Amino acid sequence: MKVREYYYLISSLYDPELDSQKKLYSMEEFISFCEEELHPVDYEDLKKVFIFNDIMNIINVKNEDSFYRTPSFYDKETFFGNLSDYSQFFPFIEIFLENKKNDKKINSHLIAVDELITLFYENIDSLTKNKFLKKYFEFELDLKNISNSISLKKLGISTENAFIPSGEAYERLVKSIPLDHGLVPMLEKLTESLNSDDLTASEILIENIKWLWLDEEIAQDYFSFKYVIGYAIKLTAVERWSKLTEETGKMVLDGLINKIKSGIKFSDEFLKTGGKK
Repeated sequence: MKVREYYYLISSLYDPELDSQKKLYSMEEFISFCEEELHPVDYEDLKKVFIFNDIMNIINVKNEDSFYRTPSFYDKETFFGNLSDYSQFFPFIEIFLENKKNDKKINSHLIAVDELITLFYENIDSLTKNKFLKKYFEFELDLKNISNSISLKKLGISTENAFIPSGEAYERLVKSIPLDHGLVPMLEKLTESLNSDDLTASEILIENIKWLWLDEEIAQDYFSFKYVIGYAIKLTAVERWSKLTEETGKMVLDGLINKIKSGIKFSDEFLKTGGKK
């Protein structure tokens, strides 16, 4: 099947002459633009990038003090409407809610959010057919499990029941099989950083590892839907860091924005002709 390309959409995400902090699309603007430009199948998959906000909305559904997290796959009206018919949710959410209603758990050692995330990974094939999106979710889980392992060992805390029980890293960790750079890039640097006391530096490094993985996976597919997925993930990070303290947030935000800008490379042919495909 021919890969769909989005020259107009992706070229519109970048303007090197504009102020980096003020001229990036907001997430709301970005999603709206994507809804106009993407094939419907790709747009549905784009919304799945934000599925972990849906997961937290499920976990907090009865918490009156919580807010509805966005962006999310389900808009607020659809989300609350689906609570009267669980089958309208993705299968992993339906299973979780039915289990909760019947006072059942898939793993007695897991807290609710980890149980739901575990169900997400167990049912990921029913969520999307997009291989790149699934691969990213699996990479992100490996990175999280590895990071948790390093951090807990530093603190002298048992890692038993400390992982989301899924993925290659999990299998290696529970069997004490050595990790390698094939799972996550910059493994030695990650270990060194997490063993330090600089939590901000560790968070920045973890973000950089995600971006490095995305850049390597996207490679020459600059105008493909893979790039749009990667951009959405990066923009999510930019918005998250922008909510930190002014000094730390601005430092990280500037770095992330510059990476977004430097990430787009245009072919000579496109620079000469422009246009939407």
